[in-house]
Amino acid sequence: LGKRRLHLLPQDKWSAIHIGGPEYRVFLREIKVNPLTKMKETKNLRIFRVNLWSHNIALESEGN
Repeated sequence: LGKRRLHLLPQDKWSAIHIGGPEYRVFLREIKVNPLTKMKETKNLRIFRVNLWSHNIALESEGN
């Protein structure tokens, strides 16, 4: 694509929110630029619930 259009490629970002105790909700988000509006759009690809004490990982949601 070249250096000028590199920002148009989708980027993935992991973020976590503390639920309570040892549990966290972890999001895998895709951030991309809409070519028509030139604005960034985010989409949740996967949402996990992670327990740090028991090492249990559960898939809560897949996609929007």
